[in-house]
Amino acid sequence: MANSNVVSISMKLDPLKELDGKKLKLLMAKDVGFKKPGAITIKADFVPTTPKWTKSKNIEDAIANICRYDLSLYATQLMENYMPFEKATNGQDKMKALKEFNKKVPNLYKSLNDRIGDKVTDLQEEISSDVKFNEKALAGAYKALEKNPATDMKDAVVKVSNEMRELIRELLKEQAIAKKKGGEDEEKFKTTLKSGAATFKGLASDYQGKGLGGVQESTTVLKSFSGALKAGVAETEAKEAKTTITALKNALRKLGDDTKASIKPIAEISANLSRGLLDAKMEGQIGGIVASILKSASELEDRFNKAQATYKKKAKDAKA
Repeated sequence: MANSNVVSISMKLDPLKELDGKKLKLLMAKDVGFKKPGAITIKADFVPTTPKWTKSKNIEDAIANICRYDLSLYATQLMENYMPFEKATNGQDKMKALKEFNKKVPNLYKSLNDRIGDKVTDLQEEISSDVKFNEKALAGAYKALEKNPATDMKDAVVKVSNEMRELIRELLKEQAIAKKKGGEDEEKFKTTLKSGAATFKGLASDYQGKGLGGVQESTTVLKSFSGALKAGVAETEAKEAKTTITALKNALRKLGDDTKASIKPIAEISANLSRGLLDAKMEGQIGGIVASILKSASELEDRFNKAQATYKKKAKDAKA
C-alpha cells in the first residue's frame, strides 16, 4: 500500500566538495581571485511508496550520491579552465586567460545548479516507485562503467614507457658509435645526450600525468558507479553491490600506490641523464618500474569489465 506521507527535504551541498584542497588553494590565490560559490540549497517534497524512503536521511543520502558525479565534474571543469592561466608564460597571456576564466566560472556554477535541480526532480518521480528506482540505479551503475579508464591508462603508460625505452636504446647506440670513433665524436655525443635528457624529461612528465590522470579518472568512474548503487539499489542487491564496490576500491588503491611509487625512480633516471649519466641498465629499469603498474591496471581493468557485464545484465533483467 502506498505511503501518502510527505517527506520534506531541506539540505545544502558544498559545490567544492570534490575539489582537492591543494587545487582550491591555487584558485584562491590573490592573483586569481576566485571566490568560493555559495552552497547549493535543495528543498523538495517526496512522497515515498515504501518504508525505505520514509526516512529523510535515506533521501538525503540518495541526493548526495546522485549529485557526486556532477560535483566532481564541476571541480574538473574549474581546473581545466584555470590551467591556461597557470601555463601562460607572460603577463599579457595570463591576463587574457584570467579574464576568460572569470567569464566562464559563473556559467559553470549555474550549469551545476541546473543539473542538480534536474536530478532532484527525477528523484522525486522515481522514488514514488521503488521498483522503478532500483531499475534506474542498476542502469546508472552499468552506464557509469561503459568506458573503462584503466584500459586507457594502460595504453597510455605502455606508449610513453616504450618511447622512453626506445630513447635510451638510441642514446646507447649513439654512445657506442661515438666511443668507437673517439675524439670529436665523443664531444658531439655530449650535446646529443643533453638533448636526449631534455626529451626524456618531457616523457617522464607525460608518464606522471598519464599515470596520475588515469588513477583520477578511475576514481571518478568508481564514484559514479558506487553513487548510482548507493543512491537507490534495492535491499536485495545491496550486499552484492557493497562487495563489488569494495573490490574495485581495493584494486584502485593498489593502482594508485603503484603509480605514485613509480614516479620517483623514473624521475631519478631523468635526473641522471640530465647529469650526463647514461647506463645500459636504464632500459630494463624502466620496464621493471612500469610492470607493477600494468599488473595493477590490468586487475582494475578486469574488475571494471566484470562489473560492467554484471550490471548490464542486471539492468536488462530489471527492465524486463
